Amino acid sequence: METMTHYMELLATNQPWNLIIFMAIPVILAETIAISELSILFSRNLNGGLRNWNAESKYDRNANVILV
Repeated sequence: METMTHYMELLATNQPWNLIIFMAIPVILAETIAISELSILFSRNLNGGLRNWNAESKYDRNANVILV
């Protein structure tokens, strides 16, 4: 019988809520930040709503570190 790591056991317990809290939300936030940074990089638009949102998304980065 295969044993699960502690993290996988945490995700499997109380499904789907632990999976959403500890995996889906951090991944969605990280992907959103990455897409916005790539969009700013390739468009070279240093002003505007996306740039302001990206600057404020530092709070999302902190949330990712806390949740992971």
